[in-house]
This record gives sequence, structure tokens and C-alpha cells, in this order.
Amino acid sequence: MDNSPTTRGLLGKSISVLGTGLGPFISLALIVHIPTLVSGLVLGPSVGSPDLEGLPVVVAAVAIVTPILVLLLEALATAIMVYGVFQILRGAPLQLGECLRFAAARRPAVIGLAILVFLAVVGGVLLCVIPGFVVLCGLFVAMPALLVERLRVTEAMKRSWSLTDGHKTVIFFFLLVIMIVQVVPLGIASLFSLSPLDGTLAGNLMVAFLNYGIYAIATALNAVAATVAYHDLRVFREEMGAEELAAFSALKASPAGVASGAAR
Repeated sequence: MDNSPTTRGLLGKSISVLGTGLGPFISLALIVHIPTLVSGLVLGPSVGSPDLEGLPVVVAAVAIVTPILVLLLEALATAIMVYGVFQILRGAPLQLGECLRFAAARRPAVIGLAILVFLAVVGGVLLCVIPGFVVLCGLFVAMPALLVERLRVTEAMKRSWSLTDGHKTVIFFFLLVIMIVQVVPLGIASLFSLSPLDGTLAGNLMVAFLNYGIYAIATALNAVAATVAYHDLRVFREEMGAEELAAFSALKASPAGVASGAAR
């Protein structure tokens, strides 16, 4: 029987896992995007202003700092969700405390990986856009590889590239769906330019909170999907199941494992 990962299968399984851990996962994603909400509330009244040079310094600072902060928080949240997804895949109860301890063991590596992946994707986009998407798909499962197999940052990137070989198109179409989900609120928000709410406090609040919620859902789904894709690719390539993967020392979150993980 062909158990090769498909876009439909990845999306369906990810939604199922997200639904099982909906409360904790969405809560994490909402925390991650608090800077996004603050940015929307601060920048909302300034959108469309012809005098961009006259924006207050604090507004410019928010516009610069928010993407960086969200990038780092997303990486940490994804690391937390990796353990949670494996608990769900094994049929075990989702224990947020264990997830937090698991992610905390390798904070520097998690942040370092997030930065390197971001730079690699940006570099690919600058080359000719398409290479950026190829890099993004090729490094999609780098975070779970880093944590589950206790790899170094560059090793995790190479491992992800190897696991996704021949399946980057599957991942691309999944990410395309997520991208559409994120673009929808922007389209809805644009409708306010044709309504009496345009430029009003009510309109700005509605747009800010709409984007906040949608981006949080997309972030949680993306994090869950990365782990699901990693699991399914290993099952397909190496015939390893959730129980076997969970037996890795990285997924036991033992005191010794935490100490050794923090040292790498």
C-alpha cells in the first residue's frame, strides 16, 4: 500500500491533530501573535498615510521589531508543539508542562535554526523568488528533525532537505493553502475602504483582531503540519511509527536528556 505523503493527507491529518490539541495550540499561537495585534493597533490608523516620513518613531520601531519578535516566538511555539503533536499521534494525553520542558532544553538551537532558515529563504527569494519557495519547502521539517533527532542546526537543515526530497511539491501546495488562509483577512480588510468604518476606531479594531485570529490559526496549523509531515516522511522512508519516534531520548524530556540537549 502506498503511504506516500500527499497534500490532502497532510492537510487533513494536521487539521485533525490541531483539533485534538486546539486549546493549547491556539493559545500558544495567540501569545506568539500578540506583537502582531499590537502592531495592527498601532499601525492601523497610519495605513495609507501619504506622509510616511512623518510617522512617530515608536510606530517605525513597532514595524521593524514586530516581524523579528514574531519569528523568534513562532520558533519557540513550534518547538513546544512538536512534543505535543507526538503525544497526540501516540494517543497519549497532551501535557503542556512536558512540552514546555522539552522545548526549553534547546532554546538556543531552536532560535538559531529559525534565523538560519529565515535567511536561507530570503536569500532564495532575492535570487529569483522561486528558489525561495524551494528552500522553504525543503527546510519545512527542520525544526522537528532538530528536536527529535537531537541534531545540530546545520544537520537539521540537511536532514530536512533529505527527508523532503521528492515531496517538496506536496509541501508547497500545503503552504499555498496556508498562504491563502492568511491572505483572506487582508482581502476582507480591504472592503473596509469602501465602508463607513474606513479609518474609524471600530474599523481599525475589527481589522487588527481579524488578522490576529487568522494569523494565530495559520501559525498553529503550520507548526502542527511540520511535525506531522516529519512523522509521515519518516514512516514512508524509514517505516518508523509514532511510538518508535517517541522512544527517542529527545522525546522523553528526562533530566539527563534536558541537560545534554541544552549543551548542544
